[in-house]
Amino acid sequence: MTSTKKIFFIFLTVFILFFIANKIENNGNKDARGDTAFFRRDSVVINDISIKVDIADTAEKRTMGLSGRPSLAENEGVFFIFDSSYRYSFWMKEMNFPIDIIWIDENFVIADITKHAAPESFPKTFFPVLPIKILAVFLKN
Repeated sequence: MTSTKKIFFIFLTVFILFFIANKIENNGNKDARGDTAFFRRDSVVINDISIKVDIADTAEKRTMGLSGRPSLAENEGVFFIFDSSYRYSFWMKEMNFPIDIIWIDENFVIADITKHAAPESFPKTFFPVLPIKILAVFLKN
């Protein structure tokens, strides 16, 4: 085998391995709608219960939010993280299930809770009583 063919096969092998590794990494970050690597996933522990959360920390991610998602699994949630404190609103546009909203201030203290925000409440908007920096959303059990 000539050196040109060897180089070509090495390059092809490296390319295929890179493609496979990238595909495996991105498949782990799909949300329930199939969006690849849209939300960064992390986990939080509340009262010894580990909860997987998608992080919506950009305007694009916060706008998409949970719209169109068929459900949240048990012990799953979404954290909407804002750049500054404000009385941000939340609505149930294109939602498919009711949720609880936990409004968290810049000191990580719960400022308010909205229980059982239902999809049929749209176009109503929900507001916290105080300015918040994080909005945590969990499935209503």
